[in-house]
Amino acid sequence: AILAEVSAVASTYGDEDAYLGRPRQLFLVSRLRPHNLVLGAFVAIALVAAAVMATVAVRPRGTTIAGAGGEEGQEVVLADEKKVISLFCFSVMQPGGYEQELIEFQLKKRASIFACDDFAVICSKKVNLGPGDYGDVHTWYNPTPKVQIGQLGANGVTTNSFLNTQIFVIAWKTLLASKEMEDHDFIAKADPDAVFFPDRLVGHVQQYKGQKVYLPNCNLFLDAPPAGPKLYGALEVFSKQAIDLLLNGGFDRCTNQLNWHGWGEDYFMQSCMMMLGAQGMADYNLVGDHRCIPANCDDYRR
Repeated sequence: AILAEVSAVASTYGDEDAYLGRPRQLFLVSRLRPHNLVLGAFVAIALVAAAVMATVAVRPRGTTIAGAGGEEGQEVVLADEKKVISLFCFSVMQPGGYEQELIEFQLKKRASIFACDDFAVICSKKVNLGPGDYGDVHTWYNPTPKVQIGQLGANGVTTNSFLNTQIFVIAWKTLLASKEMEDHDFIAKADPDAVFFPDRLVGHVQQYKGQKVYLPNCNLFLDAPPAGPKLYGALEVFSKQAIDLLLNGGFDRCTNQLNWHGWGEDYFMQSCMMMLGAQGMADYNLVGDHRCIPANCDDYRR
């Protein structure tokens, strides 16, 4: 009804655009009937409120707001604004076998690492994994040697799993050189056969944003080196600040000073983090696996 009257009044001036000027607006409102003025006031209030809410909703975190409890140019964060967490996730894949089949299926479903903000699949061959949101997704080519299964206790070997540290040393160097991790808050390495839910991970790491941390996730063999909670390789999580410690020669310190031959890559990464000063924040609800902490498939915390 209001719009009809506005159109009618505006048409008396022969130019509907003319009422956009302040004098014409005031004159237009004065021509409206009283009952429509009340309704118009409510509509105007609702539109202003909607505009304010839209402005808050789209404002990026950290946007400078003048006159909102601080000086001009001071960052103001709303009290109820949640921390936004960005994840970079990657897997190291063996080509041509079940790992490639799992990765291709995860990509098709946009699951696991492909549900993160950015991702990479590192492989000893260049492989087209299938269509992504912005074209085909290919592995990052990373030539690596073949690895053997370790025998715990033999010649300094610390695992019965794959002696795959050298593969991951090369993978980490590739990732660091790419600078693809720089714009993300946390970095997660997931095994191709791990069932990984990035949205659940966010709740585990949110409190550590901006800190130099990694998340040990296994409470077996606490007295075995490195003493304390262990970083279990199915899912390894590091903050950006912890990964930054690998830069400027940090990673070379680990590879040169640690006796990592005979180690699993998770043991190496935990030892490297400890050497460089990152803090381990144990989270035993992060991973469920019968090799360490069993969990049912319906355990929504993991």
